[in-house]
Amino acid sequence: MTIKQFSQNDPQWKANLLGFDKTSTIGGYGCLLTSLTMCATHYGANDLTPATLNDKMRAVEERLALRSKSFIAASTLICRVPKGAELIALGKPNIAAKKVGKMSKWLHVRDVNGNKGYVAAWLVKERPEDPAPQLSPEDC
Repeated sequence: MTIKQFSQNDPQWKANLLGFDKTSTIGGYGCLLTSLTMCATHYGANDLTPATLNDKMRAVEERLALRSKSFIAASTLICRVPKGAELIALGKPNIAAKKVGKMSKWLHVRDVNGNKGYVAAWLVKERPEDPAPQLSPEDC
């Protein structure tokens, strides 16, 4: 049996960030990813490389899951909200702000329709504050 060989340290992808992590690279921690790529190509996914599989695994659905509990399971899905939709954090704002963008953290939120639940904090971004309107002397 012939299996196409890949190395996590191939210069084509070794410096690519692994998954959603901000510091780990395929070269440093991509052994499983590289092994999965070899298995997938053996079974017919001939266009895959560790870099393309990493990209496919990072691709997030166009809609964000709002869940009844802070874990991923079919039974916890309340609904899906459009990616980029406005969500209001429930609880203390300073605590919620520290979780935004962090892996393994969840935010308790409410959507614009009033649905309350949890979203994966690593998949959301804090909305920048609207700039204060600028007044000119003519406006006064």
